Amino acid sequence: MATSGTVAQTVILVKDMIERSVRRCGRLPGSLETEDLYTAKANLFLILSALANRGIPLWTIEKIVLGLNQLQNLVVFPVGTIDLNTVLYRYNVLPSGGIAYSSAGGVASNAFDQNLATACTQTAPNGNISYNFNQDVTIPTVGFLPNATGTLSPVYEWSNDNVNWTEIAQASYGGGSTGTFGSGTYNAGMWYWQDILQPVSAQYWRLRETGGGTLNMTEIVFGQPANEITVARSNQDDYQNLPNKNIVTGNQRPLQYWFDRQLTPQAWLWPPSGYSFNTLICWARRQIQDVGSFTNQLEIPDRWQDCITWMLAEALSYELQGIQANRIPVIASKSAQAQQLAWSEERDRSPVYYAVNLTAYTRGR
Repeated sequence: MATSGTVAQTVILVKDMIERSVRRCGRLPGSLETEDLYTAKANLFLILSALANRGIPLWTIEKIVLGLNQLQNLVVFPVGTIDLNTVLYRYNVLPSGGIAYSSAGGVASNAFDQNLATACTQTAPNGNISYNFNQDVTIPTVGFLPNATGTLSPVYEWSNDNVNWTEIAQASYGGGSTGTFGSGTYNAGMWYWQDILQPVSAQYWRLRETGGGTLNMTEIVFGQPANEITVARSNQDDYQNLPNKNIVTGNQRPLQYWFDRQLTPQAWLWPPSGYSFNTLICWARRQIQDVGSFTNQLEIPDRWQDCITWMLAEALSYELQGIQANRIPVIASKSAQAQQLAWSEERDRSPVYYAVNLTAYTRGR
């Protein structure tokens, strides 16, 4: 007997999950009113949002690369960031010893001189600013600092002959990858960084505009492999009790941070970064994506599909009309079993190490 030959290609839409949950409640999907459908979708949102309170959905852990200006002690994270697992301070290796070039005017070398008072301002749209390292170099991270606020659609590219160029894929917050930083408004004086998913070695690198904007860059960085040092986590009391939160001691690096869980999450660094070209690498936990429309898929792994369906059925058993009372405890039991199975497999199976710390103690009399 032939099998399908595919794995994980079955698509379950939001409406499909709602209909299946309703059937488990003892109702036919055709009996639902419009209000019932939107009640179901709202409950799906509540269920997905509450998962973060019960454990750590591993698929929501992502790397965020954040730029730091000199003496910056407050870092704002994307909306939906729940917590930080690991924070590292990266010492970026900047371009040097090569040749800068601008295709549309401006002083190309200004974009690589590590001087925040100069900029390469092009005079025509859809230009590029490139850098010839004079030898092959591996670039794992890229970034730029706009000199003026504007709408751009930038891409990074590499070449071995300065003729044929290949667009690189960068990691992006929210899952997946993209060959661009995304079309949108880029603010003057704010760093934009991305790590390359699969670093390559090439002699020529460039930033190119593709959406009709004009490049005006204070700095462009093609960062070579760099060292990263852990930034320790602090708590609210320890941070607030620091006597000098804005201490300046030259080219200092942040030693600790306090994650301030506001509606727009943020972190307070101590001491502030003393350098404008290094970055903060954060492995962050975020919310699951919104439910969206009835024809969307939920951002959950297949192993969670049955669990979420039972959780939705349990929620709807309390809100929909016409549910038989004797079905509710059965649905609740099935939901609890499904959750136990799903959470028990939400692990990475990595080794666990225990560090035993035996110290002397004095027993009072």
